[in-house]
Amino acid sequence: MNKILVAAAAISMVSVTSVSAAGILAPTEGWYAEASAGVSLGELEAKAFDDSISDDETSFIGRIGFGKSLNENVRIGLEGAYSPAYSESYDDGINSAKFDIDVWSVMAVAYYDFHNETRFTPFVGAGAGVGVIDFDLSGDFSSVDPLLVGSESETTTHAALKLAAGVAFEVSKNMEIVADYNFNYFHDAELIDPIDISATQNTFNLGLRYSF
Repeated sequence: MNKILVAAAAISMVSVTSVSAAGILAPTEGWYAEASAGVSLGELEAKAFDDSISDDETSFIGRIGFGKSLNENVRIGLEGAYSPAYSESYDDGINSAKFDIDVWSVMAVAYYDFHNETRFTPFVGAGAGVGVIDFDLSGDFSSVDPLLVGSESETTTHAALKLAAGVAFEVSKNMEIVADYNFNYFHDAELIDPIDISATQNTFNLGLRYSF
């Protein structure tokens, strides 16, 4: 009889422990918000007629997003990102110039989470939306010509796509640390006739996700 009671107690303890662990690791369905920062390895390409030139630049990228978990695996949301993609300046003490490029994007996204029995959740995702590339040029070459002073700004608006893969680590029921890789593509858009601009970004990000 005692052996039966001991066995029953052991089974009960195992069951309670399993339920508690499952409660800790269970995904939270509902709304979430996240923010991340990382490194962007970008390439900007300019095309005119049959010629093209490209330039690579490493820069900071920041991203915020919010969305909803539809079920245990599928999330949908909206994300916005900003990267000061390129900056170059020239100053010889007489003449000066500065050229900046900023990249903005807003995308609708969908993710698939591969939940398992650990605190680590791999995921993949894709997104589509709009990207804006802002070009700012300012200069002072008044020593050459008094009229060569001023600034100019142009923007291009692009169809934007992204692919993503990463992993989330569950810190608590509502908080996760997220590390991911994103490939962003900004389709051709006209800067000035006949120059078209396109761009790509390979980004590596680290951030936090909070589920409500």
